[in-house]
Amino acid sequence: MSEPTAAVPDTLDPGVVADFAERWHAAWNSKDASRVAALSTEDLEIVDPSQPAAMRGHAGIRVLLDQLARAFPDYEFATAGPIYVAASGRRAVMPWRFTGTMTGPLDPPGFAPTNGRVAFDGLDEWEFRGELIARTCAHYDLNGAAIQIGAAPAPGTAGERHGVLVQRLEAARRRRKRG
Repeated sequence: MSEPTAAVPDTLDPGVVADFAERWHAAWNSKDASRVAALSTEDLEIVDPSQPAAMRGHAGIRVLLDQLARAFPDYEFATAGPIYVAASGRRAVMPWRFTGTMTGPLDPPGFAPTNGRVAFDGLDEWEFRGELIARTCAHYDLNGAAIQIGAAPAPGTAGERHGVLVQRLEAARRRRKRG
């Protein structure tokens, strides 16, 4: 006869989630994919605006962590406010702050290092299965971060006007192709 298993509560304890957030950031800041993976399910789904598609599993963690560590070797995540736990279910939202210096290539999309410093805030939406994260979805201003590292033009600059011109040319080409 098998041992009975403890039931997983239908809701999350805010104190447990706050402790988890500390361990989550410590794992990412260690740049050790196995530490992050230990806090995640095998079938984890990672949604991040910097990626062309959702990433999956512990392999996805390794890819994303390697991308960050290569581009921003000094990167650091920190909790940037209170963690919000859903009144029902197994979800939480954690605000964070990312800082780093772009001394390596950022691929994707293929940006060259700029030595630009970046600091921006974001939110992670977490879905837990048991005590592990099964899905994480990041929300942050990707364009704002790109402007900080010199990968996108700042508003009102000649670079922005050039980008608008290129977009207009591409839009006209697409209209002709479809029309």
